[in-house]
Amino acid sequence: MLKHIEQRGKNMDILQLNIERILFSKQFRRLEDKTQLFPTIDGDHFRNRLTHTLEVLAIGKRIAKEFNEIIKTHNKTRNHKEKFSYVNEDLIEAVSLCHDIGHTPFGHIGERTINEIVSHKDTLGGLISQTNNYNYQFFKHNIYSGYVLINDFYDIDSRVIDGAIKHTKIYVDINRDNNLRNIVKKGSELDAKKFYSQIVDPYTIEGQIVSISDEIAQRCADFDDTFRSRYVNNIKTQIGIDDLNENLNIENKKTYQKLQY
Repeated sequence: MLKHIEQRGKNMDILQLNIERILFSKQFRRLEDKTQLFPTIDGDHFRNRLTHTLEVLAIGKRIAKEFNEIIKTHNKTRNHKEKFSYVNEDLIEAVSLCHDIGHTPFGHIGERTINEIVSHKDTLGGLISQTNNYNYQFFKHNIYSGYVLINDFYDIDSRVIDGAIKHTKIYVDINRDNNLRNIVKKGSELDAKKFYSQIVDPYTIEGQIVSISDEIAQRCADFDDTFRSRYVNNIKTQIGIDDLNENLNIENKKTYQKLQY
């Protein structure tokens, strides 16, 4: 039985192995108790970081299927020698599942708080010495996702690591920050890519799709959860809907431009 499982693992695609390793990991299970916008104690119907991850996956795969239908039609009807490559749905799944695996328990507020502490801007009222040498000069959840993937998992594809690190903005220079540079060096294929530190977006179309899917999921879900929470009245809600529609129209234009080949 064990030999059969071992042989099956050898025959599996690296991305399929990555998906299973992430899906069955304790790091993935911990997302269930991590806040998306509202803590789960406020109600059973609010999203958490795990349900957000699954929504990102669903949106990403839908976009990929639409892309692949377009590419299929193009490749069949055009007489060009150059054929477009299909979008890799396994890569989208792997990146989607792990993109927030380094997130904090208390959402972006927790992320900002940890960043204040490790960058010595907050000593928690003098409880922490400013002379402490932390392993990080800053904290950003997407960077820590890369750290977790490289240090806690075995043989994660560099495209997956890249998609996790760059699914949202980094805000720091890879070449100037020792910790981030070390993370990239451990993902050796990332470090080998020319000008990697100067590229803002993920270097694969699949990573870019996950990044966009993440924005769609969190914008829509955060508004839905806020409306569900009844923390806003009808007037504010209508204003919020108008603002949301305007912002989504702007983002849709940016997204269309970003996805041009």
